[in-house]
Amino acid sequence: MPTGYTAAGHQQLGPGLAHDTLTGRSPDEAVNVARLSPNAPFELRAVPSNGAVGRGLERTSSICVRVKCAVAINGDFFGPHNDIPLGGVVSLGRLLRSPSSDHQQLMLSPNGTLSTGELTLTATLITTDLRSLHIDAMNQALGRNGVVLYTPAFGSSTGTPRGTAEVVLRARRPAGPIVLGKTTVVGVARSASHRGNTAIPTDGAVLAANGSATGRLIDVLERIANGAASDDALLRLDASSGAIESIGGGPVLVRHGQVVVPDVHNAFYLGRNPRTIVGWTPAGEILLVTVDGRQPGRSAGMTLLEAAHFMIGLGASEAMNLDGGGSTTFVAQGHVLNVPSDRAVRRGRSTVVVGDVDTKDPILGYVERPVATALVVVPKTGTVDRADDAFSTLPIPLTIQASSVQAAAPASSSDGSEPAIVVPVKSTRSALPIIAFMFVTLAALGAGTQRFLPATLAVRR
Repeated sequence: MPTGYTAAGHQQLGPGLAHDTLTGRSPDEAVNVARLSPNAPFELRAVPSNGAVGRGLERTSSICVRVKCAVAINGDFFGPHNDIPLGGVVSLGRLLRSPSSDHQQLMLSPNGTLSTGELTLTATLITTDLRSLHIDAMNQALGRNGVVLYTPAFGSSTGTPRGTAEVVLRARRPAGPIVLGKTTVVGVARSASHRGNTAIPTDGAVLAANGSATGRLIDVLERIANGAASDDALLRLDASSGAIESIGGGPVLVRHGQVVVPDVHNAFYLGRNPRTIVGWTPAGEILLVTVDGRQPGRSAGMTLLEAAHFMIGLGASEAMNLDGGGSTTFVAQGHVLNVPSDRAVRRGRSTVVVGDVDTKDPILGYVERPVATALVVVPKTGTVDRADDAFSTLPIPLTIQASSVQAAAPASSSDGSEPAIVVPVKSTRSALPIIAFMFVTLAALGAGTQRFLPATLAVRR
């Protein structure tokens, strides 16, 4: 137990999977901890919102329900101007997005061990004349002078501007999604489009190029046209780590049992904020942790240095920070168990969601912010289905009991576009009785969550 903290609750979610709530004083803190034993019949998975990296955000609780998880926490940071995770994403052995060069990765190996570090992508298209085209990135924004591969995991189209050179690829052998560490024979279209925003085929991908890289892509088509190469080509994707699951995050907080928080003096490092952290012990126990914050008198949040010491107090030898702030969410069996820091407030005739602590607007309650990725704990299935809908078939163990009073409001959309009030503002000290009363009352009146969230609702990061 970390110094200064006491146990406030314990729940066994299944064999080798437990949920603990801890409270601290000076300052007040509210912490949720999931402990996953290495021999438990559960496994850790990285799940993107809405099943892809380019289809918008989704609430952590919605992700948990969709994949029938036992526990979930929010994952990687996402861009301020888009809904794309900042780091790479590997899910069920499929690379959904290549990593960023300046973003650290959390990686799960095939034997179930976790590590942090860099995840590098090697991607190549080899034509039958044995010449190769280097691919710079996958499912990322097209930078200057680069070649990017877009797969169905990005969305329905590439989103590129007019003038981008784009060539459609069709998977021929084997059929199905493009998988890390396997070579796929693809058919290369004989012409390029320059209209931009090309539709991504469900049975293939699109290669996009701009700047000086455009000539490299057009050269492939010219060699096919003049007979130097056929329209069959080999597409190969490899990642340096061999990870079967991975999301980005950072910074690393603990390494080999020692604090390694960078000495950076800004509000992100030194401010008390809600935090989401993943760690693991020398024995291989995985720790999924959330710390509530921005709630004076209930939970202040932690600095990153405090978070590192807290993780060591839990027994972690390694720990990494994930997206925090309003994104921090702890879910068990699809139900939000922490109190997120974003607030639904009343402004005139509208309800808006803000992250301000000192807002002077009337506060209706705390809401769950949609995220780009989540780390989930799901039952082991014995085999890993590589299909797009693999998560929908996972069974839920009978040892997990659902709670009827901690569910998010039912009117929340599955794509996260309308976050619902998770905890009414007056119940933050003792949320469960009031939540239970709220749902009983709404059921009796036949009312929905429109009483709490009017149609006009905006989200501010």
